Amino acid sequence: MREAAEAGVWDELQKKFKSVPSEPVSAAGVLVDLALPCTIIGGRNGTGKSRVLRALNTELGTRSVYINLHALCEQTLDILRSRSDVEDLRDEVEAMSLSVDQIDDMHRIINREYERFDWFGLDVVPGDAAVAETFSWGSDQPTVPYFEASYRGVDYDSRSMGLGELSVHLLFWILQQYDQTESLVVLIDEPDAYLPPIAASVLLARLLKVIKGKQRKWRLVIATHSADIISAAVAHDSFLFLEVGERGTLEATPSRDDPHIGELLLARPEIRHVVFVEDESAYHLARALILKMDRHVSGSISLVWGNGYGYMRGLQEHLSRARHLDIGYVLVFDGDQRPPSTVPLATDNTDEESPTDELAVLQPTKANNDPTLSQWQAVYLPTQDDPDKLFKSLAHSKTLLAARLGRTMTELNRVLGVLEGKDPHDWVNGLATGADRPRILAELAALWIELHPSQSVEFRSDLLEKLLALRRRH
Repeated sequence: MREAAEAGVWDELQKKFKSVPSEPVSAAGVLVDLALPCTIIGGRNGTGKSRVLRALNTELGTRSVYINLHALCEQTLDILRSRSDVEDLRDEVEAMSLSVDQIDDMHRIINREYERFDWFGLDVVPGDAAVAETFSWGSDQPTVPYFEASYRGVDYDSRSMGLGELSVHLLFWILQQYDQTESLVVLIDEPDAYLPPIAASVLLARLLKVIKGKQRKWRLVIATHSADIISAAVAHDSFLFLEVGERGTLEATPSRDDPHIGELLLARPEIRHVVFVEDESAYHLARALILKMDRHVSGSISLVWGNGYGYMRGLQEHLSRARHLDIGYVLVFDGDQRPPSTVPLATDNTDEESPTDELAVLQPTKANNDPTLSQWQAVYLPTQDDPDKLFKSLAHSKTLLAARLGRTMTELNRVLGVLEGKDPHDWVNGLATGADRPRILAELAALWIELHPSQSVEFRSDLLEKLLALRRRH
């Protein structure tokens, strides 16, 4: 499974589940929609993530399996280390037959090219009845997992594995116990807890691949603190932020309702680029476009707006004296300043955007033929119009505009009637009068991007190309 395929597996799952009707399930007062192939639950320590998973498991009964890797790793080691006959028990059972994909999963997540590894299920009855029930995996007979491996000439087993390595083997061994189960909700509590941050995204991709296979009707619900997993979930509208309300009850905010909610848990990347735009409308359009980029790219950008085209030109003299090895500058001009030879020809005939991993899919864009900007990293906002004119064009999509602004059609028609005939700048100002101006401008920008995906992707690719050029220069 190549890295490109790993990046696309969530998108494939969402297409597969697109027609599945909503299936909200209440757990500890929190609604989790099982129509989603994967839901990521995040929150600060003590906000009830584990409680929600356990409540879901109780609510779903035999439809689910709850995997608390912390407890299972400790219990497995306690059982194995308490016995002196592990090797004898191992000789009584056959090693599980592993597929090429399962072997590749272990190599990729653990980042270790084993010479060999084997999985066993030992017929051991734990002394504690509750533990025995946990290790029954939906059957009457408890089975304790046991692993052996060989790496760089060293043979070892579960009892001497590090917790990160053991947790990965244990997780996928458990999933294998349910291989013949057609419909299952897999509830996993912090599967990345023992892993280095770099392994979290790989782990998630491999878990998604498992639930995608064999025409299964499996869903994943994962509680995590991993920034990479949370970022991926926000990008796919599948993140659920938990917090404790003032009255002690759990409160949940889905990322599809607030796409910025995940930022409360994510460390902001270091600012590496300052991007200048012409004015307030350009700021909101550029900001909405940039927020669609990879978090590590968008988080490295500080966006600054001034008072027009002349202000942007005047910056050149000052920036030439203020270059800093750690900071790169990009000038983003409105589309109406675009040289004729760079006017984009693309039109939007689809609602689907290009892949979200922009660093991987970056394509060269048209060269900037404006000779006065040859020494600068200059980008133009989409189309050949200024942002105010783009926002005014949304008046042709009244139903969507009313929904975005939270107004009835009657209210919107009344306002648009008053604004009819106004130039784009005055039209935008009039629409935001008496309202939350930043929110109105942000909603206009978001709606325009929603209606023009290919032009939005072209802008982001162009901006990313300039950012990479600055990185190479520094």
